[in-house]
Amino acid sequence: METTAFIAPTSSSVLPSEASNDRDITHEQFSAGRRAYDELPADLRPQKRGLLGKISRWKWKQIFIVITLWVGYLSVSTAFSTIAPFFPNEAAEHGASPLLTGFIISCAPLCVVILSPVFGYYIPQLGVRFTLLSGLWLVGGSYILLSFVAAMPSGWVFIFFCILLRITEGAGSAMFITSLYMQLPELFPSSVGTLTGLMVVGGGLGFAIGPALGGVLYSVELK
Repeated sequence: METTAFIAPTSSSVLPSEASNDRDITHEQFSAGRRAYDELPADLRPQKRGLLGKISRWKWKQIFIVITLWVGYLSVSTAFSTIAPFFPNEAAEHGASPLLTGFIISCAPLCVVILSPVFGYYIPQLGVRFTLLSGLWLVGGSYILLSFVAAMPSGWVFIFFCILLRITEGAGSAMFITSLYMQLPELFPSSVGTLTGLMVVGGGLGFAIGPALGGVLYSVELK
């Protein structure tokens, strides 16, 4: 059986990436470099470095997954902080003391602290996808229902439902965030650090956008 030997490009063969920076090469040299580059196996070709280099090697399905997870994390973080500008006034009008108001706002992050290790233990039994989607549904549903508590009677009825919905929101956030960080090493084993940084950016951006968005929506409602 006839075999073909693989010949690595020598100094006389100019790669296209090098050719673009050298004005003295001839067309024949460029063509030879192009052919030598095309004959290289994919794992031996020069790779782009840095964040853009990693993203350029992802498939479209992977890019879609990253965008979906990032938007989900952004939405969860935004839901956490949207009530900050207007909820103290609403709570005071419904008879809640400043102490209870602070406790209601703190219920959600407190639940994340308590329940994240619990969900981290049970996620292998529940499934990462089920936990992630269930967390999003809980956060979205509790946040929608929280908008109706302003119509409830003042006093302990208002306080009870606010605490209940904030606890539900915190549980959903714990499910989503924990399953998200468990999903990253499985889907992107070579880009865990990069994607963790991107997710943290989405979370921080959500916490920054939330209060401003809540203030704008509350002002529009008042008008």
